[in-house]
Amino acid sequence: STVGCNGGAPTRTQAEMDRGKQAVTTVLEAWKKGEPTDKLKLGADPITFSEDFRRTHTLVEFTVGAATVPDPRTIQYAVVLKLKDKKGKLEDRDVMYLIELNNPIRVSRDPYN
Repeated sequence: STVGCNGGAPTRTQAEMDRGKQAVTTVLEAWKKGEPTDKLKLGADPITFSEDFRRTHTLVEFTVGAATVPDPRTIQYAVVLKLKDKKGKLEDRDVMYLIELNNPIRVSRDPYN
């Protein structure tokens, strides 16, 4: 679908969208493996990741869904997290991650979603 020339939603290039998706996938894979977030800063494309759930839950599985571009600086990805709490209880959570393509890339969960 095409958007009119004026006042349309902000867009990002496919390369930026791919970089954003790669960043969110990388941080979630690291969480799933139990790797420290500091290690993400040492990659070829450094990433910072803040996620409160990391303190209380392990990540069992995740599915990265659709991307939207809420503003020119940010790409937002819908993600389904399968979390396990310290008692071993599983739950699925639908969340939104915000990706800012700075250097390092910043990945954070949208607190309002």
